[in-house]
Amino acid sequence: MDIEDHTQQHQNTNVEKPIKVLFMCSGNTCRSPMAAAIAQKQLDEKFPGKFVCESGGAAVDETKERETISPEGVQALKENGFGSVDLERKAHTPEDVGIEGFDKVYVLAIKHIDKLKAKFPEMADKIEPYTLGPIPDPYDLEHFPNDWPHKSDPDVRTSDEKQKDYSYVAQKMERAFSPKVVEALGKEFMQTSQTADVGVAR
Repeated sequence: MDIEDHTQQHQNTNVEKPIKVLFMCSGNTCRSPMAAAIAQKQLDEKFPGKFVCESGGAAVDETKERETISPEGVQALKENGFGSVDLERKAHTPEDVGIEGFDKVYVLAIKHIDKLKAKFPEMADKIEPYTLGPIPDPYDLEHFPNDWPHKSDPDVRTSDEKQKDYSYVAQKMERAFSPKVVEALGKEFMQTSQTADVGVAR
């Protein structure tokens, strides 16, 4: 199922409004769509029907034609069992996705956090880093291990090598980063929901 189908699916099958989570990177063509897809599946497995994940880019160039998601990112998601993302989907800005309507915003490129909080002050307490450390960027190999092949010149990568880079990031998200996000969301929103339900029952 495409990631963009989740919002409509949840609206059709749940009376309770789902909790909306936004993942923001720079260009919304690599890391944030992958993070959203991975978190969506993991959240659905643990809290079925409770969360909807979307993605956007904090530095999408609005003066140029919008880029689409990287095909290597789509393939990395498929290889790791996380469904697919629409290859024709254009990069989205915070305004495009309606950032003010989200319950939590995770930023993968930490350098954008202060900028987003300043631009959307009403969202400041909902904007957090995706992880405390840097996120490897498969586009230019920033934050990849120093001995990673072609780190000094990513433009010379073959198609297979480039695909391995994207798969590496998907696996890091799946195993190291996303489970912590899922756990944090569960503690913040699911415990609150359960407490409210108990109060109503009384």
